[in-house]
Amino acid sequence: MPHKGPQSQAIVDINFFVSKPRLSKSVLTGLITGALIANIALALEPPKLSCKLPKNTNGAYACSDGVIDLKWKTDANSQFELQATNPVNPETFKHRYKGTDQSSVLSGLAEGTHHFRVRAIHADDSSGPWSENLTLEVTYMPASRVRLLLILGGIVVLATIGTITFGYLNHRGKEGEA
Repeated sequence: MPHKGPQSQAIVDINFFVSKPRLSKSVLTGLITGALIANIALALEPPKLSCKLPKNTNGAYACSDGVIDLKWKTDANSQFELQATNPVNPETFKHRYKGTDQSSVLSGLAEGTHHFRVRAIHADDSSGPWSENLTLEVTYMPASRVRLLLILGGIVVLATIGTITFGYLNHRGKEGEA
């Protein structure tokens, strides 16, 4: 004999919803088909690759320290593959990252032009299309300017040491005379 009261009523209500589905097969099929079509559409659209560096006059991003923080956006829930070229071999893309993160920081980039692209890798190991290439031009301070700054810094250090030594030698015996 079932219990009377709020608990038994809750059990009846749950059983009512479980035993009698409210959606017909055709409606469920339509919902599932729509979800599959939406996932296929997301899989066909490449991720949008971006960074926060300024662009130069050529339309490429400009960098003076060899570091880039890449980000990509997509609605697809999958892994991503990031590839990049380097100035020595600009035609060949090499693997730089594979995982679920939607950003990557790359540092230690050589001086020259680099190209980056990203794509989604789905659960069935199929790949989506590549994003548009993002171009980065890395330029460092010229070596002649670095040498000049090092020489000037050396001169300042030697002048400081000389001033301290000269002051010490001139005033070491005169402490008690005042």
